[in-house]
Amino acid sequence: MPPAEAMLAEINRLRERLLMLESENASLSAKLNRQQWEVENRLAEIEMQICGAGSPMSTNSMPIDRLQALDNVEKEIASCILSAGQALQELSKDKPSMKQVEGHTTQFVKTLGRVEAELSQHINYLTQVSTGQAHEGSSYGSLKMHKLACHRLDHTRKKLQELESLRNRAIAAATRPTSVQNNP
Repeated sequence: MPPAEAMLAEINRLRERLLMLESENASLSAKLNRQQWEVENRLAEIEMQICGAGSPMSTNSMPIDRLQALDNVEKEIASCILSAGQALQELSKDKPSMKQVEGHTTQFVKTLGRVEAELSQHINYLTQVSTGQAHEGSSYGSLKMHKLACHRLDHTRKKLQELESLRNRAIAAATRPTSVQNNP
């Protein structure tokens, strides 16, 4: 094989490898984002349980459903990127199969349409929430009031403990001179 052909073959091989690595990177990134969301969600649940809110799944199922729907959209986006990468990988070959390219492209367009529709629904919902219109499932106000109430409760407990400590010191100080006078 002449050196120029060998170099072209190596370039094509490296391009294919690059596309494969990019698609793997996209899927791993989506997996990492999903795991981060799960960890953050679990931490929020634990925080709510510690503060005495009970099970967030029973009180806030609508926001969690919306977050799960967004998680599914994220998976769809990863699938969309994967389809695009596969189409590009096929096109980078010396003899691309147009049937495979069209299949990947069709999958990309379908997935992109679903993503666009889902994101439009979420944007419409967020538009309602941000303009103050009535909307179902909003728990932001309740959650904020709950957190503030927990904060006030903790503050009140601390102040009561300080007052009890002062009272105990005052009682101890008042009884100490009497017991010292009775002992001699």
